[in-house]
Amino acid sequence: MGRQKHRFGLRCNGGNASGEEIAGWALAVVIVGLFEGDPYEIFISRNCDSDGESLIPKSITSGNLVKQKRGHYNLMNGDDVVLQIVSMNCEEHEEALARLVSTSLRHGADINFIVHQLEKTRGDMQSFSKAMARSLKKYIKDGTEVKGEECPTCKGTNIVRQEGCMTCQGCGWSKC
Repeated sequence: MGRQKHRFGLRCNGGNASGEEIAGWALAVVIVGLFEGDPYEIFISRNCDSDGESLIPKSITSGNLVKQKRGHYNLMNGDDVVLQIVSMNCEEHEEALARLVSTSLRHGADINFIVHQLEKTRGDMQSFSKAMARSLKKYIKDGTEVKGEECPTCKGTNIVRQEGCMTCQGCGWSKC
């Protein structure tokens, strides 16, 4: 079997690959694998080694994700290997959630629906699921309708995504 090569975008806190704080983690990085320009898989990991050094430099925001074999990937920036990923550096339940989201993306689930479900989970903005939602919502096209939500200000249901945020078309209310 040949190696699979996919473009990836590192998405953390406005596209900054240096990471963001996630509950219980110092720094984390979210890697969104793209296939033909659309999100195809998602990885999330702590972005520091045991000495506290960043694994992926702040300057790296995109490149190629190359599958070497099952569970082994290289993040490539041009011809240079930025990081070898042997397994995700996270808890078992976090890895399971990332795998389920990746499976959903690969099999055509609407990214808007996936993000909407992740945003509904309990926890603060630094939670694992919220970090995935923030990264994935950047791939939702502006103007995409958000179903099943009601504007808390005007009670309208004409809510769309604008720049990753939910925005009420009736009164202008928004939530990011």
